[in-house]
Amino acid sequence: MLTQLIQSQSSPDVRLDPVDPARCLTPARDGLVCEGAGTVRNDADPLSLSLDEKNRIFMGALTFLRAQLAYYLLASLLTIPASLAVAQPPLFSGLNQTGQGALESKTEEKEEDPGANGYGLPEAPKPAPANRKELGSAFTKAAPASIADLRFIEQHVETLITRVSPSVVAVEVGYGSGSGVVISADGLVLTAGHVCGKPNRSVRFTFADGKTARGKTMGVDAESDTGLMRITDPGPWPHAVTGELQQAQSGDWVLALGHPGGFDLKRSLVVRLGRIIRLTSAKLQTDCTISPGDSGGPLFDMHGRVIGIHSAISFSMADNFHVPITQFYDAWDQLANPSVDVNLEAQPRGN
Repeated sequence: MLTQLIQSQSSPDVRLDPVDPARCLTPARDGLVCEGAGTVRNDADPLSLSLDEKNRIFMGALTFLRAQLAYYLLASLLTIPASLAVAQPPLFSGLNQTGQGALESKTEEKEEDPGANGYGLPEAPKPAPANRKELGSAFTKAAPASIADLRFIEQHVETLITRVSPSVVAVEVGYGSGSGVVISADGLVLTAGHVCGKPNRSVRFTFADGKTARGKTMGVDAESDTGLMRITDPGPWPHAVTGELQQAQSGDWVLALGHPGGFDLKRSLVVRLGRIIRLTSAKLQTDCTISPGDSGGPLFDMHGRVIGIHSAISFSMADNFHVPITQFYDAWDQLANPSVDVNLEAQPRGN
C-alpha cells in the first residue's frame, strides 16, 4: 500500500490512524494526512499540496521500492549457493579436517613394502660343504704326473661343466652386457657391481640353451665390485651352490665360465680351465683367460661351488682378478636391500 510505504520512509513521527489503519497521520506541523491508497490532502490547505511536498512523498516511496528490490536480490544470491551445497556432495569428501586424508591414502598406496613383490629380503646363501680329499690325487699335485692324471682331470671337468653350465647366464643391462650366475631356485643372480650399475634396472637374462628371462638389478657395492640381480619371471631356475675359501690355496684348479662379447647361440657358453695364482681376503687372482663380456661370470672350484666372480683384467688376459665369494657374504645386507645408499664412484677397472 502506498500509504504504508509513505509511513515507513517519512518522518519517524508518522503513525497509523488507530481508527482507520488505511490512514496515516503526521504531526500537525506538517499538516499532512493520507487517506486510503490514493488520497492525499493538506489539512492546512485541503484543496491541494505544494509541489515540493508531492515530490518529497514520491521520492520517499521510490527509495523504499529500490531498497526492497536490492534486499530481495541479495537474499536470493545468498540462498542459491546454500541450496546447492545441500543438494551436492563435497568434491573432496575424502579429506579430513586438515585437508590431508586423501593425500595420505595416496602416499600410503605408493609406499612399497620390501616383501610386496612376493620375495621379501633374501637371506644370504650358505656355503656348501666340500672335502678336498674327495677330488682325487690328480688335483693335489703341483702338475699332472701322467696321462692318467690328465684323463682324470679331463673327465672330471667335463662332468662339472655339464652340471654347472645351466646356472650361468648372459645379462643385458641397458646398452651393456656381462655375465652372471644363478644361485637360488627363485632367481637370485650374482654378478659384478659394475655390471649392475645401480639398483632397479631392467635386466634380460639369457641361459646357455637360449632361453631368456626378465629381471631387475638389486643392490651394489662398488668398493668390492659385488652386485646382485633377481629374475622376476616365475621359476624355478637352475642354480649353482656357493662355496668358501678357507680350504682354497694357490695352485688349485678352477673353472671360469662366461659369455665374452655377449651371448652367441652358435658358440654358447665359453669355458676356461686355470689355476689360482694369488689369494687374499680381498683378492682372488687366476690365470684363466677371460675377456670383456665375462664380467660377473662365475669362477668354480673343482667341487662345482662358486668361489669368485669375474671382475677385472690385468695387463695380460691370463692375469685376471675375481671378487672372492666371501665379499658377497660380507656385503649381503647392502646387496639384498636396494634401499641402502650406494656409492658408485669407486668402480674397479671392468672387463
